[in-house]
Amino acid sequence: MRSAAAAVLAASGFFLVTRTTLPFRLERALSAKKERVTVTEAHPETVSVTLDGLKGKENVTFDTSLLMISPGHPLPDGFVPELSDYRDTGVLMETNTAEAYGALSDAILSDCGTKLYVIASYRTEEEQEAVKDSEGEVAAAVGESEHQAGLALDLAVRGYGGPSFIRTEAGKTVNRECSRYGFIIRYPFWGEKETGFSFEPWHVRYVGHPHAGIIMGNRMTLEAYLSSLAPGVWYSSGGYLISRQSGEALEIPSSFLSLTVSPDNCGRYVITAKTE
Repeated sequence: MRSAAAAVLAASGFFLVTRTTLPFRLERALSAKKERVTVTEAHPETVSVTLDGLKGKENVTFDTSLLMISPGHPLPDGFVPELSDYRDTGVLMETNTAEAYGALSDAILSDCGTKLYVIASYRTEEEQEAVKDSEGEVAAAVGESEHQAGLALDLAVRGYGGPSFIRTEAGKTVNRECSRYGFIIRYPFWGEKETGFSFEPWHVRYVGHPHAGIIMGNRMTLEAYLSSLAPGVWYSSGGYLISRQSGEALEIPSSFLSLTVSPDNCGRYVITAKTE
């Protein structure tokens, strides 16, 4: 939890630099430059199934990785995330997020020789309300924070947090490589008009594969990505099939290795089928 992470940092003498302003040119120079990821329209053979008919199948999972959580898209009433205690540290994250972050953290330690710290992960409604009271307009309102779903992480390294995170090799690597582990920079410098938030190089959000690669590789935001998926159309990218659909009956590929159904909090489901 946030308090546990804060205690670790305080004990280690960690100094967190926050709310400084990086010039726009510096943001561009230090941010990820990715090759575009190809997404093409596809026409797989499909079968119609109900949501209930998919539940319990061995190769089908339901998760919350593609929830849109933002002003205008608050979490549903009564929403309860599936949480895991990250490596028994007391830091709570959504279960898939915890697994993915473990891989990202290990890679940063191996490649950069630097330990990542989690400054903020899952927050309860009460904790988010306290953050909002403390930080004002720069913080998301209660119910509109990805932290309440356990899908967002605020990262830092010793001596560098907030905007200064990207001045470090670890911060640059996270911004450049996080999509390999299913994460996106949720508020990139190129998406301020769409997200309503300025550039936050320290704030990563789990969306899973292949979505993270598509979003980061094509310099999109989560808002733009979900909007790009025309309802009922199938798309192909990197060994996956993707479709955004609504209703209790869904069209799914007749053949797949694994399939994930994620509500988007906009009235539809994103179906992701791994085919290779």
